Amino acid sequence: MRRVSSIVLYVVAGFFLYAMTIMAFAHPDTNAWIKWPILGVLFACSFVAMCLGLALQSFRRWRRDVGITLLSAAGFCAFVVLTFACLFMDEEFRAMLNPQARTLFSDYVTGAAAVVAPAAIGWLLVRADKGEDPAATTNPPPVPPASGNSDARTSG
Repeated sequence: MRRVSSIVLYVVAGFFLYAMTIMAFAHPDTNAWIKWPILGVLFACSFVAMCLGLALQSFRRWRRDVGITLLSAAGFCAFVVLTFACLFMDEEFRAMLNPQARTLFSDYVTGAAAVVAPAAIGWLLVRADKGEDPAATTNPPPVPPASGNSDARTSG
């Protein structure tokens, strides 16, 4: 039950991180005074959910879990941004939108940084995880080599 609860919290953390990265694309002139506090609140919610999920697992394999969550959120956000870019290339779709809606998500520098940074950090964390869980590792002692006669069939 703890593992399931931690996975649910990882999903919640990923959702908040995804919402933060999408919000980073909002045009800076659109309520500029409120964009950064919203980004901070979304990051804080993501951080709290991630820490709770990690605490349920006693912080075992935290690099892998945090890295996968960061990569997943960044990948999903990149997919959504690519989808919207493809939609905006369609002339009929642009004609359906009012001109203000076209510029709503146009802060590409902040948005790209908000996607690339979690992806890079997540990739580094996954690479840093050696795949070793010290609590679950039970390596049997090595078997000594057989001494004496060597079989002629195997030494070809």
